[in-house]
Amino acid sequence: MDFLKNTHYQFIERRKTAFICSAIVILAGLLSLIIRGGPNYGIDFEGGTLIQLKFLEPVEVSSMRDILKSIDYGDAIIQRFGTEKEVLIRVKEAESASAPGKGVADQILSAIHASVGDPEAGGGKLDINAAGPAELALNLKTLEAFKDNAEAANSLGLAIVEARNKAEGQFASLDELSAISGMPPEAVKYFKNNAYISKFIVTRQEMVGPKVGKDLRGKAVLAIFWAVLGILVYISLRFRFRFAVAAIVALIHDVAITLGIFSIFDREISLTIIAALLTIVGYSLNDTIVVFDRIRENSKALRSLPLIEQLDVSINQTLARTILTSLTTFIVVFVLFVMGGEVIRDFALALIIGIVVGTYSSIFVASPILYEWERLSIGRSKKKHVSSGSSAA
Repeated sequence: MDFLKNTHYQFIERRKTAFICSAIVILAGLLSLIIRGGPNYGIDFEGGTLIQLKFLEPVEVSSMRDILKSIDYGDAIIQRFGTEKEVLIRVKEAESASAPGKGVADQILSAIHASVGDPEAGGGKLDINAAGPAELALNLKTLEAFKDNAEAANSLGLAIVEARNKAEGQFASLDELSAISGMPPEAVKYFKNNAYISKFIVTRQEMVGPKVGKDLRGKAVLAIFWAVLGILVYISLRFRFRFAVAAIVALIHDVAITLGIFSIFDREISLTIIAALLTIVGYSLNDTIVVFDRIRENSKALRSLPLIEQLDVSINQTLARTILTSLTTFIVVFVLFVMGGEVIRDFALALIIGIVVGTYSSIFVASPILYEWERLSIGRSKKKHVSSGSSAA
C-alpha cells in the first residue's frame, strides 16, 4: 500500500466538502425517521411477540400472512429467515391482559397447526419434534422395559434428541426412530400410537410486555448518554475540553448516520443494535484519540508551522495505522455479516457502517472541528487584543 507511505494529503482544506457530505447523509436519515414516524423499534423496545418457525417443507410468506389474517394479526411482520423453510413472525402490540405473556403466541401457533394439517396438535399426543429429553424419558418410563431403569430411559431420551438434531432439528417420519441405537421395537410402537410428527417446530420464541419495552428503551438511551458523558470527562482530563467536544461531535455524527441508514433501509432497532452502537462509539473514539495524541505531540514539535499544517501532518502520520486497523476489522465484521446468520446480521451491519463512518469521522470530522474551534478562538483573542489596544489609546 504505497499510497499510505509518506502521505501529504490536505484533509483539513477539504473540511467543508466533508461537512456538506455528512450533513446530507444525516438529513436524509432524519427525513426518513420523520416519514416513518420514528425508528423501527424491535419487540425489545415496543413490546410484543416474536416467533421463529422451521417447517419440514418450504413455506410461502404469503400463506403465513393469510393464516395470521384469519386470526386478526394481518399486520404482523413476517419475513423469511435464512432458508425457504424458516420464517420469522413479529407481532408488535400489547399482549392480552387476560393472558399476559402467552395469548398471542398460542393463538398464532394453533392457527398454523390447523392450517398445515397437524390434527394431533393440542389433542394430547406427544410432538416428537418438540419434546425434550426429559419429556421423552418420562414417556419411556411407562414401558415395561424402562419402568425400573430410569438411567436407560434418560439415555434413550437424549439419543432421540441427538438424532433429531442431526436431522436438522426435525424428524420427517416416526419410522426414523427405528434407526436410533438402543431403541427397542416396543418403544417405536409406543410412540407411533401416542406421538405425532409436527409439520413445523418453534426454534425461537420471545415475548416482551409493553411496559418492559418502554423501560428498556429508556435504559438504552441512558446507557448511551452515560457512555458519552464519561468520554467527555476522560478526554477533557487527558487532553483539553476542545478536544473532548470535537470527539463527542464525531461520535454523535457516527451514531446519527448509523441510525439514519438503519431507518432508510427500515432495519429494526433492538438491544443488539444498542450494543453495536456502543461498540461503534468505543471503536471510533479509539481512532480519534490516536489522531489527537499525535496532534498534541506535533503542537510542540511543529510549533513553527501553521495550525492547519500541524493537523494535516498529524493525520497523515497516523493514516496508515488508521486505514490498516479499520480494514482488518472490517474484513472480520463483513465475514460475520455474510456467514454469521440472520440472528446477528443486523448487529454486523451496524458495525460495518460504524467502522466506515468512524474511520471517516476521525479524519474528516473530529480534527476539522478542532481546527475550527482553534481558529475561532484565535480570532476572538485577536479582536479582544485589538479592542483592548483601542481602549488604551
